[in-house]
Amino acid sequence: MKRSINILIVTLLIAATTACGWRLRGSGQEVDIQQLIYLEDATGQIHDALKKSLTKKQRLGDIASADMQLILGKEFYERRSASVNNQAQTVQYQLTFSVPYQILNKLGEPLAENTVAQLSRYYTYNQNAINSSDKEEQALRKEMIRQLSQQILRRVNFISQKQTSTQ
Repeated sequence: MKRSINILIVTLLIAATTACGWRLRGSGQEVDIQQLIYLEDATGQIHDALKKSLTKKQRLGDIASADMQLILGKEFYERRSASVNNQAQTVQYQLTFSVPYQILNKLGEPLAENTVAQLSRYYTYNQNAINSSDKEEQALRKEMIRQLSQQILRRVNFISQKQTSTQ
């Protein structure tokens, strides 16, 4: 009897969390791009993340076969002190990651204005645990790159859907 009550409680909790829309971070919906995208050669972590994502979805094409072109500018990463303690030591940092990009059609005509994808995150810096603070910064940076690439892909997807609906 007690076992069946426990199973019922667990089942109700699972149903309640899925019904309210709760999900784990990073398990959101993937962007479903229908058109082939040409990603101009560039260097940087966001370029690499976009290339990996488009290749995985088989949406990366060469310039001749692609329906759209995505041109990334130079990535900008900044870490600045956000707050200090009474001994003038930094206790919180702000991380900012941004990249300008442009979306063009097959003919090289702009489909949208030049845009900058940007994210900012804060993290607490502990002088007594420098290694863990550095690992936290690296993890945040990795997550920011993933989020920025998804932000760019969502924009590309929106523009491609808008473009196909007007044709």
